[in-house]
Amino acid sequence: MSRTAQLRMCFVEKGVVSLTADTHDHGQVEVGLTGREGLVGASAILNPKSYSVHRAFTQAEGGAYWLSSTVLRSTVERSATLRDRCLRYLEMLMVQASQVAACCSAPSARAASTMAVDGPRSN
Repeated sequence: MSRTAQLRMCFVEKGVVSLTADTHDHGQVEVGLTGREGLVGASAILNPKSYSVHRAFTQAEGGAYWLSSTVLRSTVERSATLRDRCLRYLEMLMVQASQVAACCSAPSARAASTMAVDGPRSN
């Protein structure tokens, strides 16, 4: 697994970003999607020395607001509302990842995985 220091994060304004994890055979598997309901680099909220364990790819073109993880962490510490929203999003990412894992063990894993990843997203 490649580990890259998490220095920047982005809030997706428009578009869709796919989050993938590396596999042992040098492939990748999609473990989540995010759009305007979330952010890329969310683990930096929990750990100031976090490392990115997923790759992010644009699936649907759009726009995003980029900022340093340090700035977002300090803002989250000062704003209870922002902290609550970010933690809710992190919870949703965990649900999404567990649904993907469950679906990937099913016989029709590819179709089930797509349904699980698309299911929890809000429009």
